[in-house]
Amino acid sequence: MKKIVVLADAMRGGGTTTVYLQFMKHLKDYIGNNQYYIFVHPNIPKPEIEGVEFVEVDTHSHFRRLLFDYFGCVKYLKKHQIKPDLIISLENTGIRIKNVNQLVMYMQALPFYKRKWSLFNGSRERLLWFYTNIFPYAVRKSLNEKTYVVVNTPFLKEWYSDLYKFDKSRIYTMMPDIERVDASKCKDYDFGPIKYNFLYPANNAGYKEHRTLMEAMSKLKDRNPSLASNIRIYFTLKADTNEKMVKQIESYGVSEYFVFTGFVSRDDLLGMYKSCTGLLFPSTIESLTMPLWEAVAFRKPIICQDLEFSRYQLEGYDGVSFMPVGDYDKWSFAIEKMCLENKEIAPYEHVSGNTWDNFFEWVKMLAE
Repeated sequence: MKKIVVLADAMRGGGTTTVYLQFMKHLKDYIGNNQYYIFVHPNIPKPEIEGVEFVEVDTHSHFRRLLFDYFGCVKYLKKHQIKPDLIISLENTGIRIKNVNQLVMYMQALPFYKRKWSLFNGSRERLLWFYTNIFPYAVRKSLNEKTYVVVNTPFLKEWYSDLYKFDKSRIYTMMPDIERVDASKCKDYDFGPIKYNFLYPANNAGYKEHRTLMEAMSKLKDRNPSLASNIRIYFTLKADTNEKMVKQIESYGVSEYFVFTGFVSRDDLLGMYKSCTGLLFPSTIESLTMPLWEAVAFRKPIICQDLEFSRYQLEGYDGVSFMPVGDYDKWSFAIEKMCLENKEIAPYEHVSGNTWDNFFEWVKMLAE
């Protein structure tokens, strides 16, 4: 019997739990007679699996999370006389412990993009500053000769090795499960009388580049006001909690073209994909992103930035237009073209490579 420790305490609900839930789903098929000790936040789901013991840890701030990773986890293991054969981290960093193999799943793309954020420009940007300036230091301090890393794309493997000076032979690539969407079973969404309706499901982080769409619509309005009047772009954000963005849209004189939906249920979001004209995705910092997969499932046209993540996910998809970052004129013409075309898009299947099956093979190998 092997004793395996899993770190998932930084996952507190929402999208960050996806990898954890997938891990738990597959664990039941691979646990064998091993004993797992899984550190989790109190609010996270804890499915009952024989051989799994959950340890609740409330690391509700980044500082407390770092303290736990540096000292708290090792202290707990010593106190309870747990001598792990392997440590798995689902949250980007390992713990400071020697003579034990660690398998770290890394998904945070922010440190690899050379963009400056302000420590004093609100909590959202402060978090981006943390991930760009402090987080890489924490990653480096958690690495040692017993660390192995799992990333989700080949380009992230290259970037990780370069930034952290880490041996590529100890970096594996694995694609998480991608939800299969049956478009035929999704209900249509009523956008009303407007003819061309575009979707951009994203949070309000600066790197999501909502401004690109404001610039593009401003140019399209000047060039083809009749067409522009028949366009609406849907942001899955609340207007009352994004006053700065609302004012920015007003400053461009394009308020009539943007709709703030607030929270959208999963069923309604899938309906919006099914019924929309296309997906606009100007984000500039991602590793893998679900909206691109979802739009592909509905065979919808996509306009996105020409970057590594979008090329990796969509290369070969005949419904995508890749735009140079910051070229608002090209974005404007691409939106206009999408409205005027009615292109039949071929089905597309991305070749994913390694899966959770491979992940648990690595677990077995490293726990020996």
